[in-house]
Parts: sequence; C-alpha cells; structure tokens
Amino acid sequence: MASRQDIENLFYEIVPKVMAGLDDSETPTSEILKIHLMTEVILEEIIRKVLGINADAILDEELRYNQKLAICAKLKLDDLSPALNTNAAGSLKKLNKIRNDAAHKINFEVSAEAIEGLFVGDIGKNRNDDVRNGGVDIKLSSYKAAIYIHMLNHQA
Repeated sequence: MASRQDIENLFYEIVPKVMAGLDDSETPTSEILKIHLMTEVILEEIIRKVLGINADAILDEELRYNQKLAICAKLKLDDLSPALNTNAAGSLKKLNKIRNDAAHKINFEVSAEAIEGLFVGDIGKNRNDDVRNGGVDIKLSSYKAAIYIHMLNHQA
C-alpha cells in the first residue's frame, strides 16, 4: 500500500515531464487533449504506486479514462486517506467530458465557461481577477498548473 508521501513524491517525478509535454500547445482544444493525456498518465501512476505489483492486473485491461479515474477515486493510502484528492477527481470528471466533446465534435470550441467549471472546490481558489475574468487561454494555463498540484498533493 502506498503512503501519502509516495503519492506526493509523484509530483516531483512526473510533473516536470508533464509540463514539458504541454508547452507547445497551439489551440485551446489541443491544450485540453494534452492536459487530459497527461492527467491519464498520472492516474495510471497513482494506480501503479498504490497497487504495486498488482497494478498490471488492472492496467492491462485497457481501461478508459473514466474507469481509471473511478479506481483512483476509490483507492486508499496507508493512512486510509484517498489516493486522489477529491476535488481533483470531480474536476477530472468534468475535464473528461470536455475532452470527449473536443475529440468527437467537429469544429468544437472550448468555452471560458467550460474551463471555469473545471475549478472545483479548492482547485484554483487563489486565482486572481485576471484569471477569473480571463479568456480560455488564461483559464487553461491556470487550470493546468492547479490540477497537477491537486492530483498529487493532499494539502493543496
């Protein structure tokens, strides 16, 4: 079983790689797709960390994003706290819907309101008015920074 510290250490191991993979986005839709992909990588790593040698029994089943998210939301750490921050789980559920819309609708455009809806609970609580009132690009940049912290840091 993984500890809270094990999950938080993933932040330092994974986030630099995740951020590097997101720096070349050209459109809000491509940004959503990349954030979705990188959060899926983190969900898989949480499953691996918590389940250890048993993780492949789950991950080899080619699970969909929402299934990995549901598993992570139910996994417990050695102190019986959730392996995935509850606010992050709610936000990722909304991200998955936006991603599905973006992937399956021709000429889909991400709205600022949809991105604002990703800020669940404490995620982005310290955003300034420029971000709160900003457009899609500003909101996505803020969300990108906030979601990784909340996925892996239970004190966020």
